[in-house]
Amino acid sequence: MISFVWCYKVGGHIDQKLKQIKIKKHGRKAISIIKYGLETIARCLLSINYK
Repeated sequence: MISFVWCYKVGGHIDQKLKQIKIKKHGRKAISIIKYGLETIARCLLSINYK
């Protein structure tokens, strides 16, 4: 549950403050906020040069 909330909070922060998720023609987001956060956290933890 903690990791779920962490991914949600990170994804929501990035979506609102840094880079918004694209909206497709049918009105839904191209990627979920949770997956967006998970990818960001994974990129941060696995990359040596990530800022």
